[in-house]
Amino acid sequence: MSVKFFGQFLIQAGAITADQLRQALDLMERTNTPLGQLAVRVGYLSEEAVDTFSYEEAATGQPFAELVADLGVLSPRQLDDLLTQQAGLRLGLGDALLALGFLKPPALAAHRQTFEADQAPYRIGPAAVPPKLSSHRPSHVVVDFVPKLAASMAGVQVKVVLAEDHDALATLPYRASVVARGSFPFRVELGADRGLATALARGLVRDPRLEPTEPELTESVAELLNVVVGNAIALLENDGIHLSLFPPEFGAARCEGVAFDLVTPDGLGSLFIDPNPELPRLSVELDEGVYPWR
Repeated sequence: MSVKFFGQFLIQAGAITADQLRQALDLMERTNTPLGQLAVRVGYLSEEAVDTFSYEEAATGQPFAELVADLGVLSPRQLDDLLTQQAGLRLGLGDALLALGFLKPPALAAHRQTFEADQAPYRIGPAAVPPKLSSHRPSHVVVDFVPKLAASMAGVQVKVVLAEDHDALATLPYRASVVARGSFPFRVELGADRGLATALARGLVRDPRLEPTEPELTESVAELLNVVVGNAIALLENDGIHLSLFPPEFGAARCEGVAFDLVTPDGLGSLFIDPNPELPRLSVELDEGVYPWR
């Protein structure tokens, strides 16, 4: 057994072909409700504002979710709410396969049941986070945000599962990490192989033909990490948990803390969360807070 997506499972089971899966994914994308449209529907943004941000998105290639987060026009809680609603409204793969006539309802139900049983050992959620992180609120938020923002920012599907092989994840070449200090300090490290880093780089600029350079591959991983942790900290601020960030490190490979696999159709990634990080030793105390001195 291994962690896989439902589409991969169906192909391996001989239920559909790779071309049928691509057609179903295209249908899902065409019927996806844009975040801007959802923001107008629930009253978070006006149609005029969404038109402006959509124009900026097209002109810069910056994903809508990242754009509104950077500009501060939506709070992290509002953005999380929109991402959750978008996921709930998205046409599921099974529904798309039914709509295209590639599967019949009884066959879909049978394959779904087999798939759920096959993947049950890999399911995680807040209650299944290991004891080391069970009372560490930031860890739950980060684990929740990674797949949401990978999909929203770069169109990359990600599953976060507890890692079985800690050492193998240390070999992933494209890495970045960030440390937060405060009442619940933590260090998060994100790693990716070439396939996942390339998918992130292409998705972030909306160019499927992009051939990213080595620095761009690392930067794409760092950009996803920065947005995930930044939004997590802002959301935690609303819950009364005050944290501040040190500047990110690129190419870091400490691989300390609890390890998670990031499983995607494009490659493999890693997520390490350390709830007891060693904070940078040298710092300058200013009125505004603590800033690392490198």
